[in-house]
Amino acid sequence: MSVKTFISIDMEGVAGVATFDQVVRGGYGYPRAQELMTLEANAAIAGAFDAGAEEVVINDSHGTMDNLIHELLDPRAIVVFGSPKAQCMAEGLTADCDVALFIGYHAPRGRIRRACAHLFKPLHAGTGERCGGLGGRGQRHVRGLARGTRRARQRR
Repeated sequence: MSVKTFISIDMEGVAGVATFDQVVRGGYGYPRAQELMTLEANAAIAGAFDAGAEEVVINDSHGTMDNLIHELLDPRAIVVFGSPKAQCMAEGLTADCDVALFIGYHAPRGRIRRACAHLFKPLHAGTGERCGGLGGRGQRHVRGLARGTRRARQRR
């Protein structure tokens, strides 16, 4: 059986990223955060292949969506980057994906003990309406299930 894995990676929740200076292009800590994000992406890609995936698609889901350092990224993965994207942070998640991983995501605004917590309200593709009520994690889970993904996991 062929296993296809989808990975969406944001930056605010990556290990070692703790300040907004690190997640804003031009910030003093941004280059290091890019490197940390790329290393965490590589760990997830390697883990997916080690677990039996035959294809891995990774979506750069932070800000302008062009943060991963491609020269350092595991070449086995198919990279989705740049914006705009019709499905935003879920671009590349299709019905034939067996597993979806969402890594490096930030906590919602108002979580005072969480690093880089903020609000993100993407437009729902096809409707132009704001996705709300579920929060980012819930929206991604619902989109994944709607596309037929059997398992959706988020690691903070």
